[in-house]
Amino acid sequence: ATACRRIAVVPLCLSLVGPAYSQPSEVRCFTTMDGLAYNQLSGVVQDSRGFLWIATFDGLSRYDGTSFQSYYHQVGTDNTLPSNQIATMSLLTGDRLLMATFGRVCILNTRSMHFRVFQDGTHAAEDFDRVLETIGVKGSTTGPGR
Repeated sequence: ATACRRIAVVPLCLSLVGPAYSQPSEVRCFTTMDGLAYNQLSGVVQDSRGFLWIATFDGLSRYDGTSFQSYYHQVGTDNTLPSNQIATMSLLTGDRLLMATFGRVCILNTRSMHFRVFQDGTHAAEDFDRVLETIGVKGSTTGPGR
């Protein structure tokens, strides 16, 4: 049962770097015991600085190759995830993460760690493409239902 809950993040990272067959690799499994926000993922992207950003159904985690830093919704705080339940995530130019949470859409500037929330509705995932167009990105290939 424990093996089913483990998340293999390293193979995803290796596929971004190059073919896995080119050199021997070690597969490591990460769970909440290692600092991952939650064991069910909804997306993984790598920014230009090499950080892996992992969207889960209970928060956002950043992996630097050594450890995790996790981010959660904080009630009463403006600069926070609008919801811990992230439905989907895309990497935009300028190391910005576009996330559709269950409730709102937001963009996180991963350098300044500033969250910009776009809407207060209850159908954020449906508005993913509209937000992309609003910020000047034409069409989505990674949004919900794609």
